[in-house]
Amino acid sequence: MAGVADAAVVLEGRGEGACLLGYAVAEAGVALDAEQLREQLRTQLPDYMLPRQIVLLAALPLTVNGKLDRKALPKPEQHTDAGRKPRCALEWQLMDAWRQVLGRSDFGIDDDFFELGGHSLLATSLLSRLRRLQGQDLPLAMLFQHSTIARMSEFLRHRAGSANTLVRLRMGIGPVSLFCLHPGGGHTQAYGPALERLNIGALGVNSRMLIDNDWRPESREALLDDYLALIRAEQPNGPYLLLGWSLGGTLAYALAERLEQAGERVALLGLIDCFGWREKERVEHPALHGLVWLPEYFAYLEPPQREDLYAQPERLAVLDAELVQAGDEATRQAVLAAHYVALAGEAAVDAERHLLQLRLFRAWDEVMTGYQPRTLTAPVVHWQATDTIALFGGTQDAWEAHATVTRYPVSGDHYSIMQSPALAEGVASAIAQALPLGSTACR
Repeated sequence: MAGVADAAVVLEGRGEGACLLGYAVAEAGVALDAEQLREQLRTQLPDYMLPRQIVLLAALPLTVNGKLDRKALPKPEQHTDAGRKPRCALEWQLMDAWRQVLGRSDFGIDDDFFELGGHSLLATSLLSRLRRLQGQDLPLAMLFQHSTIARMSEFLRHRAGSANTLVRLRMGIGPVSLFCLHPGGGHTQAYGPALERLNIGALGVNSRMLIDNDWRPESREALLDDYLALIRAEQPNGPYLLLGWSLGGTLAYALAERLEQAGERVALLGLIDCFGWREKERVEHPALHGLVWLPEYFAYLEPPQREDLYAQPERLAVLDAELVQAGDEATRQAVLAAHYVALAGEAAVDAERHLLQLRLFRAWDEVMTGYQPRTLTAPVVHWQATDTIALFGGTQDAWEAHATVTRYPVSGDHYSIMQSPALAEGVASAIAQALPLGSTACR
């Protein structure tokens, strides 16, 4: 290239986050501009061969043998301003996917994917990740047209529509699908490992709060009406198969009640480590102002960090006192997020993510408090984590007073149970027994 006396290109990083870095030395008397060089290369090279950044040097470092000394090449300066932060759960999901694909985190929701070093190969990888998250195929043109997180989230919210939050978790055969209800986090992506043995299709019912940060259900009845309409639009008649983890189990039970009241047959209601909503009111720390979702929120910590919290009554006393003094809800949420970040050892920049999670849990608390299960004729199978059984002292299953429940212990805790091969085997076996043609339910 004109004005370039010497140049080198190296591969930086590994896996999806690997990228090309360019180094250039100007000819004597020539002032080079790194971005102009990159734009010139853009007209001559496919995007995946374009260096993410070009660093200008006075000379390329050489070894004693006169070869390029790659270890001595300086790393490009990273941006110190990460830009605008995600404003909702959907934008946090997109941010995580971008970070994994690009191999960097120094950007905000208004930064352009391609200007950050993205190219067509990384774009394909990103769309693959988004397919798993959103349960829908997205065209490559979408990324070129909506190449920032802010614009992409707006596109996805518009595409999802005001009501349809069903996502395809697994393709399958036959007219019957398994419907998986979201837990407190609002999304159903955690169900993947539990569905690996199925041949039938599986769909996840996600919360609308994931795509609209300001949306809140008007009431429990309105929420159930919304979810029931989604399910029956996909499968108008029974037999129905429902599966719910944690809060999703309570939602699945309530939906099963609705379906039976409408004269439909629920062939299977599967619960995964799901204690009744009223039973949660007596878990570890009821003194913390009725925040019955607090243990579930802090359960997102790694096990050693959870143990640190629950083994420190003085820390809980401090948290309790701060909540008393906080007054308004926004300050209380900020206090909880600060304790979470301190325990998790995470950067304060992610405190907004925890505030969003708190809002989700608080919304479910408001909607589900007062829910009373009714008698159900559908067979219920409850897979319970052994750590949860120990935590509750082996008390009677909360659902046994209202339905015929078969219980199976699964080694692990409330979160690791979702990765258990024993759970995947159990779900497939239960569906095979529930359907007339059980041989098509699993493999």
